[in-house]
Amino acid sequence: MVTDKAIPGGEYVISNFDHKVMIEDGQAKPLAMVLANSVGGRTPRQTGQVVFQCYARQCFLSEVWAPGQEVGRQLLRSRVEIGVAQHERPTYFALLGGK
Repeated sequence: MVTDKAIPGGEYVISNFDHKVMIEDGQAKPLAMVLANSVGGRTPRQTGQVVFQCYARQCFLSEVWAPGQEVGRQLLRSRVEIGVAQHERPTYFALLGGK
């Protein structure tokens, strides 16, 4: 999930700008643009990283880290995620980027 929008598994291009994160499909079609805050505290990776907060059956995009950057972007939690989080504890799942 990205905010309140379900996006199926696959390969995506994720770009971050000042306070926004954009997700595009493999054909450069925009799927979502969301507001995000600056976040620190992780070791920067040379390949980049995306972090999901996962609950029983749903995972929500939580953080985006560009390759080699010491500051990432943390997406604002959606109403759906806030509702799910009231009943379940999250686990974190991180994926390393490519290219």
